[in-house]
Amino acid sequence: MWRLLPIIVLGGWSLHARAADWLASTVASYHRNREPRYNERNWGLGFERDFAQDTRLIGGAHRNSHYRTSVYAGAYTPIRWGSHVRIGALGGVVNGYEVNEKRFLPVVMPLAQIEGKSAGADLIVGTSAIALQVNAGVDRQEFDGGRYWI
Repeated sequence: MWRLLPIIVLGGWSLHARAADWLASTVASYHRNREPRYNERNWGLGFERDFAQDTRLIGGAHRNSHYRTSVYAGAYTPIRWGSHVRIGALGGVVNGYEVNEKRFLPVVMPLAQIEGKSAGADLIVGTSAIALQVNAGVDRQEFDGGRYWI
């Protein structure tokens, strides 16, 4: 998991304006408790949209740590730390966990993000695990005549 981070960071580094829409892919997690056989390959797909300069709406689905599909939706409110790093809180709902009989439950988690013009990575800190998500920016202005640039 950690071997991917330098590639993502270097690939996303740019001084240009960032995308407003993002395709997000949850790829991995690391659990502090190493004894249970958790799924740490949490493949999934989501969509994110910058709603305002300091708010991003998110939604998607991924294979959770208990080998079930989880659907999530929420918002992320970051504080900028330099030109490419943002740190903040993610709040929303998620389902697929036994703690709430697989129904939607509210979540609030810290999130650190590094992103350039068209690529980035998120580290999401949960109660028992840290998750890695990679993002690809989608430029809405390039949607022209069937072309959709990523």
